Amino acid sequence: MAKLEKILMRVSTYLVYIGAICLFVMMFIDTVNIIGVKLGLTVIPSGKTLIEELMTAVVFAGLGYVLLRDQHIKTEIVKKHFSPFVRFVTNLINYLLVILISGFIFWENFPTAVDYLRNNVTSPADIPIPMGPFFLLLAVSFLNLALAGAFLLLRECVSKVVHNDDS
Repeated sequence: MAKLEKILMRVSTYLVYIGAICLFVMMFIDTVNIIGVKLGLTVIPSGKTLIEELMTAVVFAGLGYVLLRDQHIKTEIVKKHFSPFVRFVTNLINYLLVILISGFIFWENFPTAVDYLRNNVTSPADIPIPMGPFFLLLAVSFLNLALAGAFLLLRECVSKVVHNDDS
């Protein structure tokens, strides 16, 4: 179980790194565009489109990492007031919903990503940007999220059975 958690955490960490790199590229493009406008120069062609595509990587790549860390401040504020049994039940519902929703998004997105990669689909912008890598990253991010949810669901259930908690 610890080995599986380590693998999931490593994959999630790499996805966070990809999101961080995308964030840096977004800031660079935007900074160059702002300086270009202030100096009366032209902006980076298709910069806005590229920033919009990179935003998906920044937002969705880290979801599995956040779920595995289980340190989201808003949920912790609420969870600490629950009894152990209610916390267990809400965790089960949470993990099941994560698995179902992120699994569905992966299921619907992955064929599109493969199709876009095969056919070299590009964005309708001044400079065509390949869309396949963005869709593939989105699919991988949601697959990672679904696997993280499944792992945490399994860990929660095994922990309950092994410790035989009546609380």
